[in-house]
Amino acid sequence: MGLSSLNAALAGLRVSQQQIDVISNNVANVGTPGYSRKILPQSTSVLDGRSVGVRAETIIRNVDLGLERDLWTQVSAVGYFEVKESYLQRIEQFHGAPDQEISVAAELSRLEDSFAALADSPDDPFLLAATANQAVDTANKINDFADLLQGLRNDAQEEIESTVNTINDLLVQIADLNDQIQVNTNSGRTTALLEDQRDQAIKELSDYIEISSFVRGDGVLVVQTNRGVELASDIAQELTFDITPLSAQSYYPDSVNGVYVNDPSEPFAVDLSTL
Repeated sequence: MGLSSLNAALAGLRVSQQQIDVISNNVANVGTPGYSRKILPQSTSVLDGRSVGVRAETIIRNVDLGLERDLWTQVSAVGYFEVKESYLQRIEQFHGAPDQEISVAAELSRLEDSFAALADSPDDPFLLAATANQAVDTANKINDFADLLQGLRNDAQEEIESTVNTINDLLVQIADLNDQIQVNTNSGRTTALLEDQRDQAIKELSDYIEISSFVRGDGVLVVQTNRGVELASDIAQELTFDITPLSAQSYYPDSVNGVYVNDPSEPFAVDLSTL
């Protein structure tokens, strides 16, 4: 009887030490990106119908999955608006502030005024020259704006290519972590730190593409597009995008490539640009 009590006390001390270690790690990693609070569940050890001590279970995370999914959605929204803002700012800088009067609209307004003045005195050589010069300035301004838009389109293509490469790297990382989590789940080992790493990778991914997700019974988190196209589980799908030089006559889908899940030459490939 005394030995049983001693064993129960020792088991309690061991569990207490494990609990202290978990709490210490939580405190030490408060500022660590992607780290979540860990919990050490405990249960009663029973032998022949009698309690013989306490037992530590597998360490788990204290995470609200609903809030986490909301975070990923908001990260996607912010990423979308940041990219949009960066391109619109370049257009805004081209047109300048209203009081600078250097926009296409300002040049057109000046051209209109020149023609109005010329209409009153069509034989005035000074007004004829001024109107012709203003027409040249207006045409140059429109051409400069067209060049800017063309440059933005090609810059966007280069950014898409870079983004697709980054997404593919993250999908492989998520699939590898899912595979490790599946192995640990099947063997009864903790998956808490692996889940933190996976969530961090998914958060980075959501900065580039809007996603949805669900967790399978084996612990694998399936990542999909917001329209349900699978991107990663324990296997990563590959996104493809072939960059092509764009001209004013280029348009999607005839002369501008889409972003595909898998090889676009395969019948099961999905063009994300159409979703």
